[in-house]
Amino acid sequence: PKKKLSRRAKRKAIPKHFEEREIILKVPPSQRIDGDGNPLVVVGHDTSERLGRIPGKFVRVVIKREKVGYPDSRQVLHTAEPLKAIVPKGKFMDEFIQEIVVQKYWMGLPLYRQIQSYNAEGANLSKSTLSETIQRFAQFYEPVAKAILKEVVKGKWIQGDETPIKCQGLTEDELKRTYFWAFRNLFGCYFHYGITR
Repeated sequence: PKKKLSRRAKRKAIPKHFEEREIILKVPPSQRIDGDGNPLVVVGHDTSERLGRIPGKFVRVVIKREKVGYPDSRQVLHTAEPLKAIVPKGKFMDEFIQEIVVQKYWMGLPLYRQIQSYNAEGANLSKSTLSETIQRFAQFYEPVAKAILKEVVKGKWIQGDETPIKCQGLTEDELKRTYFWAFRNLFGCYFHYGITR
């Protein structure tokens, strides 16, 4: 019988030995008083962690979202807005995601080679997490890609190239034929990857 590939993998924890950086997201002043004008105080934090990267090393970024409420009851009335990010509930800081993308598409370094390099530094990354992050990055920048395509197709001429690629399907034995297309003119270049029907 054909072995079914797993679609989701459990996220690996961020290693604790990395230097810790802290970001505190504050509740705005307008939410620090109740409807009667009584002041509210910080009663706790909603805490999460992300893997960040500064030149030459990894850091563990601890993000604390303030919770404000009444000092006597500790009831939470407002929580600071989440960190604005390419992947809102993701594992990585935006700067690290951008580094991964530049390494893959600009420098031509495949994800498995990046994983080997980063894991040699103790990052404990998985290919599934990085692959999903690349997909989320593409979704985030899709409006930019559409704007580039709009500029490319408005020219008087377009150059194109089609490259077939064999891609693994849902089972280990299944291979699908996919394609990588490139289109360019004087305005710019647009790339597309997909399966023909």
